[in-house]
Parts: sequence; structure tokens; C-alpha cells
Amino acid sequence: NHERPLIVNRMTMNTHKMALPPTTDGPFQVKHAIATNLVEQAQHAATQGEWEKHPGHDCFIAHSSFWKMVNFGDLFVGCPPWSGIMVYSMLLMTQLRRWMIVKSNQYGTFHMDDSKSWRHRTQSAITLLHQFSDEDLKKATWCPIMNGEPKTTEALLNAINCGKLFQNQKLGSEIPRLVQPGYEEIYLNNYKSAELEHWREINWNRKKSWLLMRFKNMFQKR
Repeated sequence: NHERPLIVNRMTMNTHKMALPPTTDGPFQVKHAIATNLVEQAQHAATQGEWEKHPGHDCFIAHSSFWKMVNFGDLFVGCPPWSGIMVYSMLLMTQLRRWMIVKSNQYGTFHMDDSKSWRHRTQSAITLLHQFSDEDLKKATWCPIMNGEPKTTEALLNAINCGKLFQNQKLGSEIPRLVQPGYEEIYLNNYKSAELEHWREINWNRKKSWLLMRFKNMFQKR
């Protein structure tokens, strides 16, 4: 069944307290030995409670029947808005509103620091927009999961990829490209159900208009 999809969140390890190698260059055997040593150090640090909470969403686990329903196209992981798309698509296809968050442990996954350098790699709107065509930028306005204007090439590209998923499959169709063939009725029944009343209030046209307003200043700078 679809019950209890999980999000497993990694722990963050402070590399300043670890013995890091001076370099990771070399043949596979050398790199493997370095990686193994880092894993052992991280596991030891976890057992000592020397870790911090990681704020992101790392590992999504759901029943295989859900993954068969959706097509994530060119969307790539690790860059907004991919985690929101995962949560939202589960809601659309199964009506499950919540994923259960599971904290990792010393036998699970972890991050080496949380520098979040991607947050500081901002580009000017003019530089960013001129990397994409007007047609591609308009596709981004179809993305229902966005918290603001993308600040990097990767974030804008993923917004475009997201928008392509939520465009209608063909003219006159109510089915977004996210939905795999054979699951259209499930999508329509869920989308029109009382359980999704809140989401239905923000229909595709309103979402598109809302996002167009967010992009208005960016388009004007082209």
C-alpha cells in the first residue's frame, strides 16, 4: 500500500574534528581506502553524539507503486525545487499529505559539513536570464513549487524542468506530463477530491499567473 512514505535525513559531521586526507587523487584503491576511513570516522563521531541536524530532505522512500505513476523528466536532485516536487507529487497521486521524517543514525547516511555554498552563488538576473530562451523561461512559470526567484543557473534550470512536468500533456488535456500513461484517472480523481480542496483553489491558471508575477521583474530585465 501507499502508507507511511519516509524521508530519511542525514546527519551532518563536523570535518574540523576529523582527520581529513591532504588529497583524494590517485588510483581507485587509494580513493576507496580514503572513503572507507572517512566513513569509519563519521560512524565513530555519530556514536559519540558529535553530529548536527541536517536541514534538508535527502532520501525519499515510498512504495514502488507510487514511482510507477510519475515521470520526473529532466528534474535533477539536490537543487530546489526537487524535494517540494517529490512531496507534492505524492499528494497528487495518493492524497497522502505527510511523509514521515526519519533521523539517520551511525549506520545511515551523513554529510561532511553543511557549507551550503550554493546559497551564496548568486548571479545577476541579466546574466542568469540570458542563458535561457524566452520559451524555456515561460516553462518555469508552470512549476507549482517555487519559493522565489532562482538565484543560480542550476536552480533556474531545475525550475524549467519542473515547469515542463506540470505542463499539460497535450492541448485541451488536464493531465500534466508528470503523470505516467495509465494513471490519468487516479490523478484526476485525487486532484478533484475533497481531500485536495486547498490545492484545487490554486488551479493551474492561478499558479501560472502567480509565478508570472514573480518572474515579471526578471523578464523586464532581458
